[in-house]
Amino acid sequence: MRGDKEIEDDPYIPGVVIDVTKQLPANALPPRSILVLLSNAELGGIGVQARDQASYLSRLEIASGLLILNRYGLTSEQLAWYSAVVSTEVVPDYIDVRSGILRIHRYVGYFRSRPERIFHFHAFSQEYINWHAVLAARLAGKLVVATLHHTVGWVRKRLDPGFIFQRLAWRFADRLIVTTRSGKELVEQKAPKGKTDVVPCIIPDVGNSTPRDKARADLQIADDEFLVVVVSRLIPSKGIIDLVNAVRALGNHLDIRLLIAGDGPCRDELSELINDDQRIRLLGRVQDKNGICAAADLFALPSYEEGFGMVYAEAARHGVPSIASDLPQVREVVVDGETGWLVPPGNVERLRNTIEWAYRHREECVSRGQNAKSYCRRFDPEVVMARQIRIYDDLLKGI
Repeated sequence: MRGDKEIEDDPYIPGVVIDVTKQLPANALPPRSILVLLSNAELGGIGVQARDQASYLSRLEIASGLLILNRYGLTSEQLAWYSAVVSTEVVPDYIDVRSGILRIHRYVGYFRSRPERIFHFHAFSQEYINWHAVLAARLAGKLVVATLHHTVGWVRKRLDPGFIFQRLAWRFADRLIVTTRSGKELVEQKAPKGKTDVVPCIIPDVGNSTPRDKARADLQIADDEFLVVVVSRLIPSKGIIDLVNAVRALGNHLDIRLLIAGDGPCRDELSELINDDQRIRLLGRVQDKNGICAAADLFALPSYEEGFGMVYAEAARHGVPSIASDLPQVREVVVDGETGWLVPPGNVERLRNTIEWAYRHREECVSRGQNAKSYCRRFDPEVVMARQIRIYDDLLKGI
């Protein structure tokens, strides 16, 4: 790696080793002064981040828990998944009305009745904030923090009716948080200056994960086979079809196997593409993605778009390097030539060549995997949440 100097205020410099012992004291904030809010319980990684952050803050006794703002599509299984690790509430039924003005009015009354001083919203992107709730929180006298997760590009046009309300939400929020420096540059092109901070996603340690030998045996992978894995929603933007085409283009004489874990609209197309190729298996949705990563030699996800790239860091926790697309956000999670490889999105030939290079240079593959494991200490909950707690603390001091 490239250095060992600690950068206390930026745990995001490639190659920097972070001192995880420098944390903000747990008593820095008043007890239960934070409420974590999630607009939609079905947003995958965003839900994971909201849940895990709320759980971490609750264990420090500075958060009361998690509030889900949208009942639509919320299943009892999803609610149980959140509730298993953190106290979880769902917004009352009476707030869900068609009228924007009436909804804001009802939100204001409900939020004003709550004791928390800071409301922390987790939003899909800078263009899809729950603006009704953000405006209502400010009108209710709360301090508002909003994490904008999927900062990949501007979606809404000026003629979109939601355009003005999104920009009002940015201005009403006291602080905006993005997960990458490239995301900050993007948001600051339009949002008010000086109110955006970078706080990466938290990636918990895997602890005592499944041993590699057992994980491979469970998946019926021989010890001498080179295993490439991907865990992802099967949607076009993830580039899984490119990955399958790259593996199919490799010679059958190479002991390379590809396991695809996940489900989604591209599943049928992938099944037809794989056909009878015995080197590639579709596993469907899996309960234990840690077991998949523990068995792997290489993780590969050649996405066309990523807001952060949590899966690369999750693989790195197991000492597995990644092949990822060369995107601004991903460059902050996968360091090309050190913790993995970056390839141009959509370049199947380059992807094929990179997989073969990793196969033929297994010692380098192992070395990059160990680098990745060290690098991902910057995503430890203690490191990331200390940074976020400082933001809360600064807000409360400004009252």
